[in-house]
Amino acid sequence: MFDIANINNFIFIIILIIGLFIEIICLIKSRDNDNKPKRHDKKEPKFAILIPARDESKVIEGLLKSIKKQNVNMEDVFVIVEDLNDKTVAITKKYQGSIFVREDLTKQRKGYALDECFKYLKKKGKEYDLYFIFDADNILDDHYFENMLVSYQEGYDLVISYRNCKNGNESIISAASSLTFSVMNEFINKSKNECNGNVVVSGTGFFVTQEIVKKWHGFPFHSLTEDYELTLYSIVNEMCTFYNDKAMFYDEQPITYKQSKTQRIRWIKGYLEARKKYIPLIRKKKLNNCKNYGSVLSEKLGIFQFLLIIIGIAGLLINNLSFAIYYFINESNIYLHYLIYFISFIIIIYLILVLFTFYILQKEKKKLNINKKMRFKVLFFHPIFLITYIPCFLKALTSKEVSWQKIEHHNKEIV
Repeated sequence: MFDIANINNFIFIIILIIGLFIEIICLIKSRDNDNKPKRHDKKEPKFAILIPARDESKVIEGLLKSIKKQNVNMEDVFVIVEDLNDKTVAITKKYQGSIFVREDLTKQRKGYALDECFKYLKKKGKEYDLYFIFDADNILDDHYFENMLVSYQEGYDLVISYRNCKNGNESIISAASSLTFSVMNEFINKSKNECNGNVVVSGTGFFVTQEIVKKWHGFPFHSLTEDYELTLYSIVNEMCTFYNDKAMFYDEQPITYKQSKTQRIRWIKGYLEARKKYIPLIRKKKLNNCKNYGSVLSEKLGIFQFLLIIIGIAGLLINNLSFAIYYFINESNIYLHYLIYFISFIIIIYLILVLFTFYILQKEKKKLNINKKMRFKVLFFHPIFLITYIPCFLKALTSKEVSWQKIEHHNKEIV
């Protein structure tokens, strides 16, 4: 039994090392891109703002106020609702915004709402150089458009912005959830900028150019995670994308674990749906004649290497705990050997994640909307929050259907 336990540990360590090795190779090869933008000549582009906002009267005013402060033509702000009796309508009119009422209410995802609005604009002959998309709970930094238009001049097809948190101090869950986007901002998308790779679209807070929208004939992304679907589309079609960390917006994060769990299960299910649709197209791309070679290679692998890492770690924990219990039941002191291994692995993993969280908090300390007291709390809670992605993944994997569920927003200001 003792030999079997050690053999199992060796196997799981090898699996863990293979996962880490694949990730290192992927990071190196993902830098091989030559997908550079071509500058736009138009210095003052005309843009529209699209905001899906069904029953969002509690938060929409904060966004509209932040838009109007930046001398935007409010007639080009299109708030998408399902019913003129929605209280969101009156607030939008107060700020001179335009209302678009949906017709097909059988399709209840954000992508369908945007699709109807894009088609409406085309039918009415309303053309813009670029289109911004926001959620109703967003609030924009005072210089948001000024900074984003710099990226338009540089010639990018799609540009995302820095996603901060409105309510990071409201609960430990909202604080931990906000760090997800800090990782996305600074560890993933910033590195993609450096090698002209395709950035990962996260939620809203981005623009696409007229040239791209004309190809769509609407908004063709209708999965549970239309943002990740758009990411995959940009890779297949070799779009030039960029992450602008100077343009900041704030959004509201879930404040309870139940809300966060529901949201993350939907994200993971949507991730799997989008990959099922687009990965066959990505696999068909010829790498020897591909401007975004690194991005294509990265998405071909997806999360395979991370699954190997998780399997390796979980295997080590389960293996040592199982033998500790076995020998304890059989009244053998050997159980202490495996119990110490089990506890040591947990402590090491936890401390690594604490150090990782500390690094994020330090790197983002001038930007994150989290006070000192909450930063201290989230430093030790965030590792646990990250581990809870595993049951969320298993739930998404085993659920036949995950429906879109509205998460109530209630903060119209930054708290």
